[in-house]
Amino acid sequence: GVTVADSEQLSDFLDAPESVSREPFTVRAIRIGKDRDGSQTGVLAYSQEHAREWVTPLVAVETAERLLRNYQNDAATRQVVDDLDIFIIPSVNPDGGHYSFYDANFQRKNMTNYCTAKNSDPNRRNAWGVDLNRNFSFYWGQWGGSSSDPCDETYRGSAAGSEPETQAVQAYMASVFPDQ
Repeated sequence: GVTVADSEQLSDFLDAPESVSREPFTVRAIRIGKDRDGSQTGVLAYSQEHAREWVTPLVAVETAERLLRNYQNDAATRQVVDDLDIFIIPSVNPDGGHYSFYDANFQRKNMTNYCTAKNSDPNRRNAWGVDLNRNFSFYWGQWGGSSSDPCDETYRGSAAGSEPETQAVQAYMASVFPDQ
């Protein structure tokens, strides 16, 4: 007879604790304003396009917290909140951020792999991805500092808005302000 060996859980080669999900994270937004119906001027603030920007999500959340905490007691804060429709996205790149935090602290890009087979090995994950602040449509590929090489640190993506993170931000804002 044939003996079947016990199965063994394969490693994903990530250093994050098991409690950290290996599934894609959702890009989330905080919306603050007296009238959140699209009638006020919208202001978008987002953080952590680059995975290694660990502090900026905390600053974004702290900004939201201060707007809410100071609303009742500070006239200037109240005017800002009353007159604007404020959108704060603490992390545009949550997958890259988690990878940077636990595995490769210099990781800049998201975690989509466009590299050739030579750089597709999971141990070369730090070569993967798109530099998200170079992926939005505004001047896409027209200004210096972006690369068309998928394994370059400043890879802009195959097209403007090609990345799920960029698409999430754009789709969210289009759903809130459909006529813009």
